Amino acid sequence: MKNFLIYLAIGLFASLLVTANGQTVIANYTKQTEHLAIAREGNVIWLAASKAGVLKCDLTGNILETYTTANGLAGNIIYDILIDQQGRHWFATDGGISVLEISNNWTQYPYNVKSITQATNGDIWAVGKNIHTLVASTGIWNIVIFNWYINYDRTVRIGPDNTVYVGGAAGLAVRNPNTLDWFYYNTYVYDWDLGYVYDPVQDIEFDTQGNVWVIKNGGLFTFSDGVFSTIIGTFIDNAPSTPSIALDKLPNGNLLIGALNGLWIYNETPTLKEFKSRPGFRSVYDFVVDSNNKFWFSTDLGFSKFEDAAFDHYTPGNQTLATEDVFKILIDESNKKWFLGKGGRSISGDKLWITHPYNYFDPIWALDASFEPTGTKWFQCRSGNGVYLTRLRNDSITLFPSLQTGFDSFTRLHWDPRKNRTIIKNQMDHRFWYFDADILKSFDILPSNGSCLGPNWGCFNVNDKHVRHFSISAEGYYYWTSQQGYFYSLWGHSIGIANDTLVYSCGEDNSPLYYCPSTPDFCACNNNNFVAFDSMGNTWLASDLGIRVKGPDFQNLGNYLYYFTTSNSSLPNDTVQCIVFDPIGNAWIGTRNGLAILNLNLNWAILNTSNSNLVGNNIHSIVFDPDGSVWIGTETGVSHMTLTTLAADVPIGASAFQVFPNPLASGDCLTVKMGLSRTGKVNFELRDLSGKTVQNFVFPENKSENNTFLLKVAGLPAGLYFLTAHFEEKVLGTEKVILK
Repeated sequence: MKNFLIYLAIGLFASLLVTANGQTVIANYTKQTEHLAIAREGNVIWLAASKAGVLKCDLTGNILETYTTANGLAGNIIYDILIDQQGRHWFATDGGISVLEISNNWTQYPYNVKSITQATNGDIWAVGKNIHTLVASTGIWNIVIFNWYINYDRTVRIGPDNTVYVGGAAGLAVRNPNTLDWFYYNTYVYDWDLGYVYDPVQDIEFDTQGNVWVIKNGGLFTFSDGVFSTIIGTFIDNAPSTPSIALDKLPNGNLLIGALNGLWIYNETPTLKEFKSRPGFRSVYDFVVDSNNKFWFSTDLGFSKFEDAAFDHYTPGNQTLATEDVFKILIDESNKKWFLGKGGRSISGDKLWITHPYNYFDPIWALDASFEPTGTKWFQCRSGNGVYLTRLRNDSITLFPSLQTGFDSFTRLHWDPRKNRTIIKNQMDHRFWYFDADILKSFDILPSNGSCLGPNWGCFNVNDKHVRHFSISAEGYYYWTSQQGYFYSLWGHSIGIANDTLVYSCGEDNSPLYYCPSTPDFCACNNNNFVAFDSMGNTWLASDLGIRVKGPDFQNLGNYLYYFTTSNSSLPNDTVQCIVFDPIGNAWIGTRNGLAILNLNLNWAILNTSNSNLVGNNIHSIVFDPDGSVWIGTETGVSHMTLTTLAADVPIGASAFQVFPNPLASGDCLTVKMGLSRTGKVNFELRDLSGKTVQNFVFPENKSENNTFLLKVAGLPAGLYFLTAHFEEKVLGTEKVILK
């Protein structure tokens, strides 16, 4: 543990420059959805991956092999998979048909098809814009053109009597096995005002009695003598835009129906078992049926097994996000990682990636979140046309609709460490909100009596009322920013206002007299994206025109310690989207074109996709894990960066001080390591979950060896506590402490 400070100083910064020597390990996680096809071969699952080829997996989701255009496939989007009677593997891709032969060589056919199957005589049938039949003995394709404009291009199935059925946007085409004639049963109509109005046939199946079952436009039908008979009109609302997509049959005769919002089992009595948007999957794309009514199915997140009325879910490689464009990462009290993005959010715990197990959010865009130390979680969500403030507490969800709260998509949340409550900010004004026993309350921060131009000076064609970022420092200072500047608060610094009163002023950056340049970049400077606070009391403002570092003296206009842009530093891009400080004070800076690390000596290190294994260059969020690793959210996924070290332990925390061991056994001493050398009064305040101070530790002068302090916490009951460090009356930060 004594090596920890050296490890951070050398490992977290210097090793970034020598990644080739194995000092840095980066694991990447991206969104992998829409697994359109699945096939099983003994103990192997073949799974189509969204835009990433084919995954060959074992039955527990471990990836054995990946096939893409780099090693044999004609295209990376896979629509269907067939294992033929000879054991060859057929893949219908966006670039053509690829066949993996028994010899492991590839055969390619230049036909873009959506469905592929095999007749009992060995012939391969595939359908795309045209119908193709491959005679296995000659390798020659027969092309049948149904219609130049509207196609039977969705699915091809061969019945027990060798009748061929082809479904698509135009309806159903049927080939008589005796005469080889085609018959067409069109389901579309032409309207002079609307054009073609489709009623597409999406999948076909047959039962043991010879009945033909059809999924058509989101409903279940039987087909006989040219007539479609309705069994179930629709499984989901707005069927044309979200149609049912898969149909299969179990050995007991029950039908399996997969759709974009769940799974149904139909047994013709009629009884319909419904499994909609469950934990582990939302959409169901394809089925593989085993004996004894067990089946496997491909989903939006991977593949799943259904057996004895129970589900098992598998996400290949455990490196799959359920969301994309990750703009915020949070770590909760149980060390689970939550990833917020435009596709919703994901949770990582015990190496399993899942969507949130509550249908209220499906589908949603989690716009912001705040996690309280007690475990309560707040989400600002958009679902369809609605905006919700959502509270998750003890697995119980409470929704506060936008009509009730008046909040919009730009509402932001943050935990106030002084008031011990989540604060809600929805506009660039003086009013703030919070919930007290489920009652929404508000309070105002008084304006200071100093003059300011306000956030609407100088820039046009932007909404200055939209809150881009809201942050609260450990001292309790509020910062809220927009496209035209920022407001900040202090405790009663203006004349005539009590010292214990929170007052606010506008950011003076609205004036070109100070550090923002004149047009055309003036507005970019005011476009403040993020606010961060270092351990010395400085404020870092991230804008579309670099970083301004402001000292503690807010009454001195233009008091900037540093101003970094691409023109005067190694900053990789002027649009800075997040700033986070590691335990020894290095600034980790996420930009639109790479990750920058700035150490205390103002030396720069730059990481991007060209010199590292980062998943993307557009960096939205950075979070330090309690184990010392770093999570980096980008436009294209998440990278998890770990560093090799000889240290036996890595203390918890990412603030100006470290606490270890953590959790702490009852009766032991807590060790605190400061990240920077300081001379002066240091004290530590230990609080319980209610916010009550249970113990104070005061050190009049910092004369400890290597800035290490021993705190005796014997006699306190087991539980979660919060340790706040103060230096010369200034709050350095707060860390969670677990006593067991």
